[in-house]
Amino acid sequence: MKSDNLNYGFYRSFFIREIDNEIEKLQLKATNKLFKKNTKQYLNQLIKLKSELQKNKIKDSNLSANKLVYNKLKRNFYLRKAIWSLLCVFFIAIIVGISIALIVFFYKR
Repeated sequence: MKSDNLNYGFYRSFFIREIDNEIEKLQLKATNKLFKKNTKQYLNQLIKLKSELQKNKIKDSNLSANKLVYNKLKRNFYLRKAIWSLLCVFFIAIIVGISIALIVFFYKR
């Protein structure tokens, strides 16, 4: 029983450290730009999760489930940020493709 508590302690401290790194990364980027609504919401969720982990409000048996939820939040946050970049690249690729098609079409004429 004691080794299980020790393992959960390591897991909890590793989880807290990972959340701290994510919070620090967001705050470093925030000094250069204004916070957007999604970023503020994500940061507030991380801070709340960290405080619950530090105060042991989350039971040891629920740590793995909370880790999965944290990974899902993180993935969704970065996916929302990346989707606009991907859409811009796709739009530019379409414009370049149409331009090349028009150049080839008029060059053959």
